[in-house]
Amino acid sequence: MDIESINRRPIGLEELVRESELEGFRFLTRLSNELDSNGKAFDQQGETLMVVRDADRLIAIGGISNYDGVARLRRFYVKKAYRKSGVGTLLLQNLEMFASQYFSRITLFTDTASASKFYEARGYTPAAESRVSHQKIIK
Repeated sequence: MDIESINRRPIGLEELVRESELEGFRFLTRLSNELDSNGKAFDQQGETLMVVRDADRLIAIGGISNYDGVARLRRFYVKKAYRKSGVGTLLLQNLEMFASQYFSRITLFTDTASASKFYEARGYTPAAESRVSHQKIIK
């Protein structure tokens, strides 16, 4: 498996969008629209969009954005067939390492129990901020 930071629309995004929509998630559709509208996303200082590929097949994606001086984990998705295989943890660790160069805290929002369990098992704690469900101190 290969992990890389990208600055363009990743090949294979459409497949991830379709799968995520079947699960009831719209955040990859929003990412696709962002990339289509201006061709850019996650391109400011302290931001990145990372993908994981397995034999040239896109299997996971996630990004870090700067929200008022705090890292925000966004658009994090792992193909269903690759969940519980370590792919999500590996991607999250790479995103955290990147974010730690610029920020001291990462926040995110999820409203699913399975995602909450995933993040909490990796050191995130529930948060009581508006549109923030979890956070982690990274410095």
